Amino acid sequence: MNTQDITVVKSKLKYRASYRGTKEMDIIFKKYVIDEIDMMDEDELMTLAELLEIPDQILMPILMGQHDVPDYINNSLLQELIEKLKLD
Repeated sequence: MNTQDITVVKSKLKYRASYRGTKEMDIIFKKYVIDEIDMMDEDELMTLAELLEIPDQILMPILMGQHDVPDYINNSLLQELIEKLKLD
């Protein structure tokens, strides 16, 4: 991907992170994406795009520590987000 393509992808991901569905998830993902997106490589951007497609009702209990992370969505970005939420 060239620089222009990456810029477009980042812009779309920032928008998607801000308008997920529930206000709580909008706030969580928007802050995370704004803080981290400029340091992400192409693979991480694609992983983020996949995370943003997971429904709020599945992710919210995981992020709040109410459920374990299922193997099918477990990745380093999700683990990083979970850790950041613990610190905030």
